[in-house]
Amino acid sequence: MLSSRFFYHEGPKVLLADGVTLNSEHQIPVFLRSILAEDGTRCRYLGSARFSFAYPSLRTLILNRSEDLLSVLPDSTQFGGSSQHLTRC
Repeated sequence: MLSSRFFYHEGPKVLLADGVTLNSEHQIPVFLRSILAEDGTRCRYLGSARFSFAYPSLRTLILNRSEDLLSVLPDSTQFGGSSQHLTRC
């Protein structure tokens, strides 16, 4: 269990350093859940994010996937009523 906890905490530092590439819109909610784990502290380790899928526009993507995106974002009360952790991403 100690090694699993170690990799859970330390692994994202290494994995996110070179950045991530999302190949489909369906990966966005999964990515957000992962990056916001541990109270959003993983955001600081993200080197870059690339979206390599075609979509008419970012606005259309947000409108079409808004329910999925909102379902993974934490309630602002989780961070003491502040969105400080979310602005780091």
